[in-house]
Amino acid sequence: MINLLDEDIISPNPFTRLNIYCPDQPAHRHTFFEFVLVLNGNCRHSLNGSAMELLKQGTLLLIRPNEYHKIGFSGKDCIYRDYFCTVNEMKKICSAIGEGFYEELMNRKEPFKTTLTVNGFNSLTDKSAIFNNVNYTNKEPLRNLSQLHKTIIAELLSKFIEEKITGNTSVPDWLNDLYLHLTYFDYINLSVEEIVAKTGYTHGYVSQMFRKYFSTSIISYHNKNKVIYSCKLLGNMKIIDIASMLGWENPKNYAIEFKKVFNCSPTRYIKQMKSNYK
Repeated sequence: MINLLDEDIISPNPFTRLNIYCPDQPAHRHTFFEFVLVLNGNCRHSLNGSAMELLKQGTLLLIRPNEYHKIGFSGKDCIYRDYFCTVNEMKKICSAIGEGFYEELMNRKEPFKTTLTVNGFNSLTDKSAIFNNVNYTNKEPLRNLSQLHKTIIAELLSKFIEEKITGNTSVPDWLNDLYLHLTYFDYINLSVEEIVAKTGYTHGYVSQMFRKYFSTSIISYHNKNKVIYSCKLLGNMKIIDIASMLGWENPKNYAIEFKKVFNCSPTRYIKQMKSNYK
């Protein structure tokens, strides 16, 4: 069993590490807290000797001090990010969250595993990208990065708190895959009926489950993603053509959905973008 100490990992890289197409990680334990977030692809993971389970994009894990785990990769297609936190730092962050939270964190018997929503995933990855290419010998920026690191750790912990409050401890894999795929280009041009057909379930069941776990309708979420995607096309294509391409026969309906997201019309949005680049 490999034992990783604070001075082995955290001293040279105190905040986070991006792992791209790494070799298998043998069973090991460490004296610090480690969050693992799968950014792309799949990997297999075992905690405290449990059977290896498949982790997909958006999966978040917490490994506590003295727990041991190992990670395996099926093909070179997995990218994941580690977030490190010393015991003392974690105690301070937990104290700010609430009295007794650290003890609750350490005494929980169930593994800390959850799947992030698309918004939560994007928020974390955007913040974490700031740590890429950091020069850890430059002390001045490190103070600001340390503050950002604390907010990220608190945000990571909040994902497990949200899970406890809402009871969403196990979003079905097929539903989580659907939620993530709705942001992908190859789903943007599909109708909701075509998307639902890919799941193998009835429209009513998919709609019910989607609202239960994500507190919105699949139609509203799909329209929102189409509107966000359409911003890339505005100014390069006619609005009527964009609306038609994305499934709105009447451009007025596209404008209505656009205003729900950006609180302005597509025409107004184009004018604002042009003025910003003058």
